Amino acid sequence: MNTSSLTAEREHLANLLEALQRCTHFLHACSSKVDWPLDGLRLKQDQKNEELFEALAAFNELFAKLQDTLGAAMRHCALLMSETTTPFLRVLALCAQSLGIHPATTDFEAEFQRAYAATSV
Repeated sequence: MNTSSLTAEREHLANLLEALQRCTHFLHACSSKVDWPLDGLRLKQDQKNEELFEALAAFNELFAKLQDTLGAAMRHCALLMSETTTPFLRVLALCAQSLGIHPATTDFEAEFQRAYAATSV
């Protein structure tokens, strides 16, 4: 990864981290508009409550955006940590080295190694 590409990736990660903060802020604000916890009975009773369902729709959208942004930030973080195009390998190594956590089974180890070998050629 050349210097200008590395700089661009660092800037992109910084923007993703800011987006995580923004998503978290708005998700928290949206969450405060709903009287938690919700159950099926409450949803049935309030099935025509536009304010409730608008708040739930916004919450759902913001939560999905937060998940997408978090995934992108994690990917870019791993990319910058390893400076390679295979950040998932860095995540696997980091989990194994730092946490002692490995894939739950070895059922897909051979397939994973073949896929990795095919992409790193």
